[in-house]
Amino acid sequence: MIRSRRRQLYSVAFAAGIALPLSLGAAPANADPGIENMTAGEAVAAKADADLVSSLASGAEAEFWINLDTQANLSSLDALSKEAKGTAVFEAKTQHAKATQANLIELLEEQGVDYQSYWMVNTIHVTGDADLLADVALLTEVESLTPLREITFEEPVQSIEATLDEEVAWGVENINSPQAWADFGALGEDIVVANIDTGVEFDHPALVNSYRGNNGDGTFSHDYNWFDPDGLCSTDAPCDDHDHGTHTMGTMVGKEDAQTVGVAPGAKWIAAKGCSASAGCPDTALLGSAQWILAPTDMAGNNPDPSKAPDVVNNSWGSDSDDPWFEEIVQSWSDAGIFSSWSNGNNGEAGCESSGSPGIYEHSYSSGAYDVNDEIAYFSSRGPGRDGAVKPNIAAPGVAVISADAGGAYRSMSGTSMAAPHTAGVVAQIWSAAPSLRGDIAGTWEILNTTARDTASTECGGTTENNNVFGEGRLDAYAAVAASPTGETGSLEGSVVSGDTALSGVALTAATADRTRETTTNDEGAYRYGALVAGEYELTASKFGYISETVSVSVTAGETAVADFDLEAAPSGSVSGTVNDGSGHGWPLYSKITVDGTDRVTHSDPITGEYSLDLPDGTYTLTVDPVIDGYDNYSVEVATGTESNVSVPVADACVAPGYEFDWDALTLREDFEDGTTPSGWTVDSRTEASWVFDDPDGRGNKTGSEGGFAIADDDYLGSGVPLDSDLISPVFDLTAANTPALTFASDYYHLTGSSATVSITTDGGATWTELWKKTASDRGKTVSLDLASYASATEAQVKFTYLDGNAYAWYWQVDDVQVGTPECVTVDGGLVMGHVLDANTGGPLNGAVVTDTVTGATGTSVETPDDANLSDGYYWMFTTETGAHDFTASRTGWQAETTSIDVVADGVATQGFTLGAGRIEVDTTSISTNVTMGGSWTEEVTLTNTGSAPVTVEVGERNGEFVPMGAPSATSAPMSAPATTDMVTSAEIETIAPNADGEWAPVANYPTAVFDATSASGDGATYVVGGIGSSATKAAYKFDWESGEWSAIADAPDAVMQARAAFVDGKLYVFGGWAGSTTLTKTSIYDPETNTWSQGAPMPATRAGMGIGVVDGTVYLVGGCDSSSCNATDTVFAYDVAGDSWSTLANYPTVVSHGACGASAGTLVCAGGSDGGEGLAATYAYNKGADSWEARADMPVGLWAMAFTSANDMLVVSNGVLPGNTSLTNATYGYDASSDSWTELAPSGTQLYRGTMACGIVKATGRTISNAASGAAERLEGFDGCDAGGADVTWLSTDTQTVTVNPGESVTIEVTMSGKEADGITQPGTYHGAIALNNDSPYGSSVVDVTMAVAPKANMGKAAIAVSAVACNGDTAALADAQVQLLAADGTRVDLTSDGTGNAAHWVKKGKYTVIVSKDGWAAAVQVVTVKAGKTTSAAFALSQLGCTATKTNGGWLIP
Repeated sequence: MIRSRRRQLYSVAFAAGIALPLSLGAAPANADPGIENMTAGEAVAAKADADLVSSLASGAEAEFWINLDTQANLSSLDALSKEAKGTAVFEAKTQHAKATQANLIELLEEQGVDYQSYWMVNTIHVTGDADLLADVALLTEVESLTPLREITFEEPVQSIEATLDEEVAWGVENINSPQAWADFGALGEDIVVANIDTGVEFDHPALVNSYRGNNGDGTFSHDYNWFDPDGLCSTDAPCDDHDHGTHTMGTMVGKEDAQTVGVAPGAKWIAAKGCSASAGCPDTALLGSAQWILAPTDMAGNNPDPSKAPDVVNNSWGSDSDDPWFEEIVQSWSDAGIFSSWSNGNNGEAGCESSGSPGIYEHSYSSGAYDVNDEIAYFSSRGPGRDGAVKPNIAAPGVAVISADAGGAYRSMSGTSMAAPHTAGVVAQIWSAAPSLRGDIAGTWEILNTTARDTASTECGGTTENNNVFGEGRLDAYAAVAASPTGETGSLEGSVVSGDTALSGVALTAATADRTRETTTNDEGAYRYGALVAGEYELTASKFGYISETVSVSVTAGETAVADFDLEAAPSGSVSGTVNDGSGHGWPLYSKITVDGTDRVTHSDPITGEYSLDLPDGTYTLTVDPVIDGYDNYSVEVATGTESNVSVPVADACVAPGYEFDWDALTLREDFEDGTTPSGWTVDSRTEASWVFDDPDGRGNKTGSEGGFAIADDDYLGSGVPLDSDLISPVFDLTAANTPALTFASDYYHLTGSSATVSITTDGGATWTELWKKTASDRGKTVSLDLASYASATEAQVKFTYLDGNAYAWYWQVDDVQVGTPECVTVDGGLVMGHVLDANTGGPLNGAVVTDTVTGATGTSVETPDDANLSDGYYWMFTTETGAHDFTASRTGWQAETTSIDVVADGVATQGFTLGAGRIEVDTTSISTNVTMGGSWTEEVTLTNTGSAPVTVEVGERNGEFVPMGAPSATSAPMSAPATTDMVTSAEIETIAPNADGEWAPVANYPTAVFDATSASGDGATYVVGGIGSSATKAAYKFDWESGEWSAIADAPDAVMQARAAFVDGKLYVFGGWAGSTTLTKTSIYDPETNTWSQGAPMPATRAGMGIGVVDGTVYLVGGCDSSSCNATDTVFAYDVAGDSWSTLANYPTVVSHGACGASAGTLVCAGGSDGGEGLAATYAYNKGADSWEARADMPVGLWAMAFTSANDMLVVSNGVLPGNTSLTNATYGYDASSDSWTELAPSGTQLYRGTMACGIVKATGRTISNAASGAAERLEGFDGCDAGGADVTWLSTDTQTVTVNPGESVTIEVTMSGKEADGITQPGTYHGAIALNNDSPYGSSVVDVTMAVAPKANMGKAAIAVSAVACNGDTAALADAQVQLLAADGTRVDLTSDGTGNAAHWVKKGKYTVIVSKDGWAAAVQVVTVKAGKTTSAAFALSQLGCTATKTNGGWLIP
């Protein structure tokens, strides 16, 4: 199969992280504020791929795609013929492209740009520079600008020369095509097939006669029959510079004399050379070929004619990932009535979810591959596909398939590339036999699906009939043709109801004497057969639980018959009984009960074991699946109207509660747990070295068992030390063994002349008989040896002999030696079960632990989503202590409850628990007030504890947005600049400088290019530590926010990668990470005051790539990799900075590494990361009071390896790997826990992953899509709020910061909102903030939104300044980033900066102001404006460009 060449994200060998593939063409985050309001730079940032922008930065040219934002409307085509569909699609798409591309093409032609317009996908391929990129980005109709793709071959899994010995190739025979030829004449005649491939050897003996361009007189016409978009063939005739395309075409139509390799040898073929051995598959060639398939052209590429389009096109190429790039093309083919057949991919060794695109698309019909034994090929990619859809759609022969090869020869190839053309050929057979189906894509899918031979293989999900290995089953050409409407056709439709209820999923079967067609009703109860051969049908509607009904229907050619059904419920009866343990205890056994072959499911009552089902009268098989572990599924035959009690035995593993193996009853049993020679065992050695039991080399148990073991370790002894030793068991009586067998766990690692032997003696060691011997490695096995020949021996012994053969060798481990089979016996005790409730809500409480205070046995309350009759909060446990004694139910955040339960031996005792907790209710959710500048107002907020335990509330503030106040217009200053005015100076100048924020800006590059570094910010600086470039580094640097410069600090203790850092109480803490192949537990602490490192308490376990967040002085580490191979974990560790101590918290809801965490609204929030697959979108918040995690709003897109930090009371993430693991993003998102919402922030200027970011926001380092380390650094202005809750809200205060509210009591908090200048209010407008009420109850914190509308003082007005630039050529435009100074007569100065539209505004005291506007490169301008109270005074400034050359003319000066 031809596959996409994807650039790889290779992780360093000693720190593997997650090695996942990426490809070019990652779409940029499109933070479009409205293109009409954008500058060229903003438009490029919003629409252009970052890699494309980078490639043009040096002034070079590059090829790229200009993608327009609309596609043609292709609705209402179903009723048309195949030819009419093709014409309609062609006309709609060409007309749409012509209309929407007109302005763009005009621009390109004006600039003399080379371009190629496409209409099948609304896009244009160009070659141009950065100026062209900027020009086209400004066009509103342009959606995105992306670089060209790199697509190339993946060779077939197997390809060898072959001879065709059979008359019919095995795959063609296997799918029953010859039978369809014979019985229906279904040879594919009148059908045209095509492929987009490496070309076709058109004069191959098996293909030349079926080439549509063969004129039959020895001449050929290649117009409309052959397309070579890149002109790679030496002549106009079709060629193949790789045998792939010839082979796939041969499988569709190949026939040479009496030998046939093609499924439809009567069909004609045409082809497009979208790929080649030398150039791969350029996306330009693929798109051009796809467009030619829909409307073939003459050899000059002119006069497209959709009437000459093929019926079927085979595509044995694609990408291993879900790349949507070709999706529009596949849909267009389907709309035009062209059936596209796709290979599903050769990535089966990756396991489930390995299907690639375009085969993975919903409207692509993809084929998996099986072999001559009908077994799925190991390489055949598995599903499921998108949104759980079954993929592949079908399976076809794809192993050792013989077909045409270059030079007129034949070749055997393997791959799903070989499977797809079998399917394409069968479609040609169907359409030739049933012309009414030609162009009916949905109807053809139905026939292929319903006639495929069901093949069970459910390891990747699905059913026998439809699974993610074989899809609908194995392809059957004969059955498909037989089920096709091979005469004149009509249609049949209708609906199925039962009374007033529409019935979905009703099976409809339309049958005649020689054919059957099946379909099902949709959610509205409707069905339709698009094409049935005219005639009489018996139409049957059936659904479980209803009486089937059959009617006779007459289908008339060219007309639509209608048949509706009203099904009656079938007579029914009940099946009831109990489910109990069947191995000794006999207690009720909570179980899921399924009625086989139906959708009916119920559960037995966990307390009584009773169950009941109402079923249509009849006999059924019930499958009983105990919910309690340790039991196998159990089946029982039942009939309605009867009672059936089921006793389920425990599984052989004997792990069900209340059961254990009786090891003591064994004749011989040894587990070697003591570390010394076991009692009764002897070691007899012929060398000084011998068997030992203390694992001297620290290998660990490799036998497959656990704990201690015996080992003869020649490798540990070293070269030259011989080892020949016996390990001999005690004497045992075989006649007492219930089974005469020896079982032991073994790990024998062979080298040179060593051997491992087991022997038996029954005469006290006088003679030994060999039972087992290994002279080759036999690793990690459980060995069972039959001792039936010695069953009468009363004094037997076994011996384990290791011999190194007088040469250096490895070792032999032995464990769990036993003779006989242990019996599974009951353990005295009983079951306890019930529910745990929340006293405050009355609802179920999951996660509570119920503990037997005597035995320590526990049960945890859980959700019960599968059982509608059992509420959540259900717990159960087994305990060995019977009789009345205490049990305690507890959960973090709730008050424990203890009660006595009378446990019944072999029975069930029930007891519910209701746990109380403190709970805060707030009397308001918002405060709103109006104040005048200089004034203030106080409101009260009342907190009431309606729970049963005291609650401590921490009162904090959170910042929000400020909306400046407008004012009526007063005056407008003139556009021209006035005469120069002397500046007003003063020794005491007050500077007011509002800071524009929200955009990324480059800062000085990091001193070295690395990725996997870590960073944190504090005290006006960002610290970056470690990472890897050409090698791992200990280097650490500090970025000063004010100076914008990097400076070195003391090297870190380790050259560390994927560590995580936090800045707390003036110090930098660095946790874990990879140092070489070692994953660390270290806590390294940097003190900026002394420029030194020290060590803190180590983490509880090794971790790298964790999420990290700081809340209230506690550092939280979430998930991460536990080793250099990056096994993702779900652990959560908390580090108490003040106490230098660690604790372990509730596990994260999923294993995750490379995720993001941070503080928002006083809560730890985590999002994204990888669980070993694609990036996750899930977001969770930690509830400290309940020690639990709660699901929050998903990220807008799944990401892993993104940069992240906490800033302005948000979790902020930027960059990272997108779903599909094939592209990166420059998107930036912020999560606000108080509103549980994500906001898209400005996209960054880079597309990286495995970079680092810290509050400030400073983002530095990372890895590019080509896997190069990067030193790029940039800053997102305005995100300096590094404490949880952001910067101090100066205008908002409360009379208390901490308060304890006792049960049943209320506390009132005074909230003051100040409009005073001393509290930071210098401008009128609306101020937003919040009061955070963080508390230690399990119900989470509360937020009170605060809005303060500040009115100006009566003596204030608004100065509005508009700044424009006059270029040397006279052009005028808004001027951003100009410095604007307002100087009052009293010396007060206000400093402003013009925004992107050239505007700046500020409220000031009424009076005259000298306004100075300046910017480097432009002549400064000065005006005096008078600001009136309560009004807006506008002034416009036009700054002239400096450095212009003026020319004297008769009329004055000419400025070019």
